[in-house]
Amino acid sequence: GTNGWNCWPDDPNTPHASPECDEEGWQAFWNVATPEKKPDLQSVGLAIMLQGGTEASTTQFDVAKPPPGLDWIFNPEHIMLVVPGDLSPADFSTDPHSGLPYIMWEGSTMEHLMVPVNLSAFDEPDPKIRSAMSAAPLAVAKDATILDYPAEPGGEPPVLRQGTNGWTCYPDWPASPANDPECNDAPFEAWFRALMAGAPQPPALTRPGFAYMLQGGADPSNTDPMAAEPPAGEDWVISPPHVMLIVPEGFASSSFTTDPDSGEPFVMWQGTPYEHLMVPVADKE
Repeated sequence: GTNGWNCWPDDPNTPHASPECDEEGWQAFWNVATPEKKPDLQSVGLAIMLQGGTEASTTQFDVAKPPPGLDWIFNPEHIMLVVPGDLSPADFSTDPHSGLPYIMWEGSTMEHLMVPVNLSAFDEPDPKIRSAMSAAPLAVAKDATILDYPAEPGGEPPVLRQGTNGWTCYPDWPASPANDPECNDAPFEAWFRALMAGAPQPPALTRPGFAYMLQGGADPSNTDPMAAEPPAGEDWVISPPHVMLIVPEGFASSSFTTDPDSGEPFVMWQGTPYEHLMVPVADKE
């Protein structure tokens, strides 16, 4: 290949189809890590498993089969992330069955984040709440707070439904030409609120933040976070279904493209205080 990614077919030693594609940072991490030593990461590493997969254990990475009496652990479609520094169970679940982003092999030298990207069916009569819930996996959306966009710029978003899991979802943004509901975890929601308010800087990050846009979306610009509409003669930047990531360390320009039409994970608004990583989980139609 020519783009720096490595892809692998199904692992025949597991009971579920598990092909995988790894970007260079993830591949370097996986090649160097040992049970005794975690690589000194300088930036994010990313892998994609859009057929899902299975693990023998969520606590031990060096076992080939589940312990006696236990089953393989199935993970639906997901992306995987390694980040500089340690991951905290205070910030992310360690339960592989929660349906939420969780830490795999927590506390080990091979710990990483598993981020499910599968949509599930749901039944919700309110059209705005239904729209907002369609942005994320059901495990995230079903207990999230649902907000609407404020009637006036800078206004307080109306609460359509109070949630309990720390996530916040919004329905389709009516100003854009795409169907683009969004669900944000707590760090990303603070970032998003600052962006909506036109703040020159988002709040400082202490851990990674995630957002789901599993219906895709549209932005006026991929270089200017404050643009309200595309420059004269240009179109909206249309994105397929994706996950967004923000990290305290930012993103190395050598690791990811900035081209939104590449089909690869790319850095949006690179070099601005609001830069973030867009990880497609489906092709553009």
